[in-house]
Amino acid sequence: MRQWGFVYLADGCDPTRDVSRVDSGNCLTVLIGVGRVEQVVAAARVIEAVGSEVPVGSVMYGAEATEQLHDLFGG
Repeated sequence: MRQWGFVYLADGCDPTRDVSRVDSGNCLTVLIGVGRVEQVVAAARVIEAVGSEVPVGSVMYGAEATEQLHDLFGG
């Protein structure tokens, strides 16, 4: 694969503004920041519309990262 996309949720992000592209020439990564869950749902509808044309996955943190995530995000 040479193209990747990630949608992340963070306070204050706006998907019309917070888009970053990293293109090495061999690989393109697009990061889209959303500030509300509703915006994540809208992104999911786009994924649904493209069907099997684009592989879709998720990034998750394991249990070993729980303490660090709580420290980072004040949980």
